[in-house]
Amino acid sequence: MNPAPTTPIAPRSLALGRGANWLGEAFELLMRAPGTWIAIALIYIVIMLAASMVHGASLLTALFGPVFSGGLILGCSAQDSGQELKVEHLFAGFSGGRFGQLVLLAVLYLAAVLVLAVVGVSLALACFGLSLSNFSSLDAAGAYVLPLLLVVLILLALYIPVAMGMWLAPALIVLRGLDPVAAFKLSFRACLINFMPFLIYGILALLLAIAATIPLLLGWLVVLPVFSISVYTAYRDILPPQPASNTAPPDLPPA
Repeated sequence: MNPAPTTPIAPRSLALGRGANWLGEAFELLMRAPGTWIAIALIYIVIMLAASMVHGASLLTALFGPVFSGGLILGCSAQDSGQELKVEHLFAGFSGGRFGQLVLLAVLYLAAVLVLAVVGVSLALACFGLSLSNFSSLDAAGAYVLPLLLVVLILLALYIPVAMGMWLAPALIVLRGLDPVAAFKLSFRACLINFMPFLIYGILALLLAIAATIPLLLGWLVVLPVFSISVYTAYRDILPPQPASNTAPPDLPPA
């Protein structure tokens, strides 16, 4: 794992159109090893589907989400530096001393989501006086649709900063050696500085997700890797190059 940087990392402020370029550059990396990336996507999908069938496994998948993301970031970094992308990169986050930091990042994320859930329930109960008796008829329930929609919009607005903090955090942990809190803060700052490029990126990503869903979900075999790689291309674009003294080749789990 790379040592933590001794000098502060200052994110770049990018032009609006860079958000679209992150997806385009991600597709270019995908096409350098399309078979490997599709194999990685298939394995990941199978793991998620299998976990969804096991009671209580959803918590593990939530905890390991940043771990898988960190491994894919290492794969992108290896491929970008001219090394071979391997399926094993999907699991690279589980080794090399980075596993604990990535799990702590997941715990930080789950804690934030839990706080948002508590806030959402509190808003619903305190502001609208919801109770089981209020829903004794469809008419009574319908009267709360708009207030509940307002609660959902408020929660969405509160969730956006959490998503911003998580976006680049795995990359900052595995490539820069930051601790989870520092990575979360820097990721949030990087996204805030580049809010408009991220907005363009988000709109295009949504359109890609819709297009991928239409052909019997088969498009996700391409779109899922593109989304994963685009985190790296955004990181590469926003954060300045790492000093040579701190660089280290991405490592894989021992065979």
